Amino acid sequence: MVVRRLEFVPGINTSKTNYSRPGGWFYSNSVRFVQGQPEKIGGSNTLITGQGSTAFLGIARAIWDWSNLSGIQYIGVGTNLKYYIARNNRYYDVTPIDSTETLAANPFYCVAGSTLVQVTVADNSSLSVGDYIGFSPASITGNGVTITEFAASPASNDYDFLYKITEIPTGSTTTFVFDSFDTASSTGTFGGSGVIVSYLLPSASATDTVLSGWGTGRWGLGNWGHTPAGSVENPQLMRLWSQDNFGEDLVFGPRGGELYYWDTSSGVGVRAVKLNTRPGASDVPVIQNLMLVSDSQRFTFCFGTNPVGSTDQDPLLVRWSDQDSATNWTPSAISQAGGIALSNGNKIVAAQQARQEILVWTDTALFSLQYVGVDSGVWGLNIVGENISIMSQNSIAYSNGVAYWMGNGEFFKYDGRTQVLRCDVKNWVFDTLNSINLRNGLDRTQKDQVCCGTNENFGEIWWFFKGLGGVNSSGDPTNYTRYNDRYVVYNYEQDIWYFGTFSTPGALVDGTRTAWIDSRTSNSPIAATAPNEVSISLRNAAGLSQIGRLVQQEIGNDIVQIVDDNGVSLFSSPVTATQVLPAVIESTMFDLDGGDRFMFVDRILPDISFDESSQSTASATIIVSAHDTAGTGTHPPVGGTNGGISAVVQVNSQGWEFTNSEYSVRMRGRAMTFRIYSDSNNSLGVKWHLGVPRINIRADGRRGKNVVG
Repeated sequence: MVVRRLEFVPGINTSKTNYSRPGGWFYSNSVRFVQGQPEKIGGSNTLITGQGSTAFLGIARAIWDWSNLSGIQYIGVGTNLKYYIARNNRYYDVTPIDSTETLAANPFYCVAGSTLVQVTVADNSSLSVGDYIGFSPASITGNGVTITEFAASPASNDYDFLYKITEIPTGSTTTFVFDSFDTASSTGTFGGSGVIVSYLLPSASATDTVLSGWGTGRWGLGNWGHTPAGSVENPQLMRLWSQDNFGEDLVFGPRGGELYYWDTSSGVGVRAVKLNTRPGASDVPVIQNLMLVSDSQRFTFCFGTNPVGSTDQDPLLVRWSDQDSATNWTPSAISQAGGIALSNGNKIVAAQQARQEILVWTDTALFSLQYVGVDSGVWGLNIVGENISIMSQNSIAYSNGVAYWMGNGEFFKYDGRTQVLRCDVKNWVFDTLNSINLRNGLDRTQKDQVCCGTNENFGEIWWFFKGLGGVNSSGDPTNYTRYNDRYVVYNYEQDIWYFGTFSTPGALVDGTRTAWIDSRTSNSPIAATAPNEVSISLRNAAGLSQIGRLVQQEIGNDIVQIVDDNGVSLFSSPVTATQVLPAVIESTMFDLDGGDRFMFVDRILPDISFDESSQSTASATIIVSAHDTAGTGTHPPVGGTNGGISAVVQVNSQGWEFTNSEYSVRMRGRAMTFRIYSDSNNSLGVKWHLGVPRINIRADGRRGKNVVG
């Protein structure tokens, strides 16, 4: 008998066939590599858990954390419905007021027995169902109904039950309806004179809507002439945010909108205001697609903005404010404010502060902006990459002087020169059909959802994206979730790739990740979750299908989240649940000898460390599968065997480490695959790290079949 060490090449590689990369790994989920060996990733905990404030409204697409000059920590969260500041274990709604209107006398009308109130305004053409509103004076009473300034003030923020437009009556140009939460005692108008309605920043789409018609779907999807469900003739882009600090304050803005300013000294009970209303404001852009503040010189930048003196948006125009001023955008002899138009591409997609330069991506090129001084035009522009692509505004990460991003079919990096980044799992990410992924590749109709971030403790770049899912007999998508449910990781320290999924059917936890930041105020990344389809069905009953939470990554070994028990107690009595974080990794197929004769395996000697588990009774499961010949098995997702004859070994920790014991098996084959996993059948608190397992083998002839006994 011979003891054979099972040593595998680190990283996942799906670019080759299962057999053509012997000694490698082919499939993983919730697994990373540390010093070349696979281990289960860390768990996650709900970050904000204050009573009555565990969630925010909308789907988050931006997270920003910082501390003010006194060391007070803040987290900014931008969703399609609101903008929040998290502090002291609570979310505070600082969504700016977009406009106000003084209404005619007695603008409210109610019907006895109903909580709905109709409001008469001058023009409702700019309003939409779902927009949030408020009123002044602070309390208006009539017909048994009391209307306060906001149904919940920003300071108390009782889940932002602000008044929301529920209906715009058909054919009306001057009315809308909202729920007052009070039942009217009589029918009639009320309100008196001097009532002012405040319109908050309008709500926006949580996802990109899909075009319909000929040529808008991928080739071969559905039946001839079929229009996929959910497609529309007038698509809407999802709301994306960009934000940055100006000193200790926050400047932020939605794609295609204005800039806003939140002053930390005003406190979390005060809403952000339009930047052009701040003292000294001059020629502030009225529309922009993204913004940032330069690190050293402190210029505020807008990308895809309007020229001075115009309200028309130029998608290739870059403008910057005067130095050390967020409000002065007027070029003059005494100001460094200015702008420059890019020449390559159709639109600016993204921008990133780098070392001594600002990187700007169009849809076809990469530019570098560098400060050159007043005499040379303030900021100089150079093109540093051509014939490239970029997936989305949030598909960029910057770490250790290198920018990484996802393109439309490749990954790229820029470290002084632009390069295509070798990707061993490119087919898993971009292909629409592949054998190891039941959900297929990236859903390109939702490319704006792609987000990216670093986990510098492990030298990792994480990309999150929405998978296509399957299709039904009509050709309509059948996804497990409408938000990002998959991830791919590039480990730049080891130059390897791995991947996995976040959300599974039936899971009550919100497994998706819609935004991510490698926190500067804590020791691990912060991510935003969104509901999966099970959670959405529960929340629809409460009218709250779009909510999310912040979670802290790499905390513990399990998933600890506040979940929904019935959709009604979502806020008043949320339920905390701890669930096992499943993890699995499976090898490629490898010959036990030369592949021409059978080998008999009678012992497995695991080499597994459980020293980071939270309890001493940790366990993991090993499956070794024998095959008649290489290539006779297939690779399914998690669970089951892979077409061969398998032996299952339950490895239980002895103390905190398992290295010396052995398990007896009886199996025969020419080739083998190796899998290790932990799931709900194992205990909570499991963290395993695989070393170099061994098997005891001997020659067993050239004929027969693979067997296990």
